[in-house]
Amino acid sequence: MKSNNTHINRLACGVAVAGILLIGAAVAKAEDPAPEAKKGWETTAAAGLTVTSGTKDTLLVTAGLATVRKWERDEAAFGISGGYGQDNNNAQKENTANTEFIQGFGQYNHLFTDRFYGGLRLDAISDGIQDLAYRATLTPLVGYYLIKSTNTTLAVECGPSLVTEQYNGEDNDTYLGLRFAERFEHQISDSTKFWQSVSYVPAVDD
Repeated sequence: MKSNNTHINRLACGVAVAGILLIGAAVAKAEDPAPEAKKGWETTAAAGLTVTSGTKDTLLVTAGLATVRKWERDEAAFGISGGYGQDNNNAQKENTANTEFIQGFGQYNHLFTDRFYGGLRLDAISDGIQDLAYRATLTPLVGYYLIKSTNTTLAVECGPSLVTEQYNGEDNDTYLGLRFAERFEHQISDSTKFWQSVSYVPAVDD
C-alpha cells in the first residue's frame, strides 16, 4: 500500500513538473517580441476648406498628397500639393484671386549613421499670384535628425542648390543658391499625423 502511494506521488509530481514546464514555455513564447513587419510606402493626404462671409467673402481650398518609404539605411519621399483662394468684394461684385499655386517635391536620403544622412532633393513650384511660371530647385544635401523616436522626428538640412525659374513675361534665370531647411513630424495616432517644414534658399551672390 505504501509502495503504491509513493508511486502515485511520484507520478503526480512528474505531471506537475511537466505542466509547469509547458506553461513556462507558453509564457516565454508569448513574451517574445513579434518580428517587426516590413513597412511599405506610407501615404498621407490632407485637404482644407476655409469660407468666410460678410462685407467681403473669401474662399480658400488646399489639398496635398505625400508618400514616404524607409528602409534600414535609405529613405524616399514624394509629395504634391496645391491651393486656390479668392476674395469676393460684395460691394464691387468682383472676385480677386489671392492664392493660386501647385508644388511638388522628391527626396532620397541615405543614412550613414542612425541620425546623419546625405541626400538629393528636387522641388518644383508654379505660383499664379506671383506670376511665377515655374521654379525648379535641385539640391544635394546633408542632414541630421535632432530628434528621432518612434512617433516624433525633427531634422535639419543644408546644401547647395541649382535653381532655374521663369516669371511670366520675363526670361529664364538660373543661379546657384544655398538651401537651409528643417522638418518636423509627430504621429498622433495610427491615422493622424502632424507635420511642419520650412526651407530657405537665398541666391549665393545675394
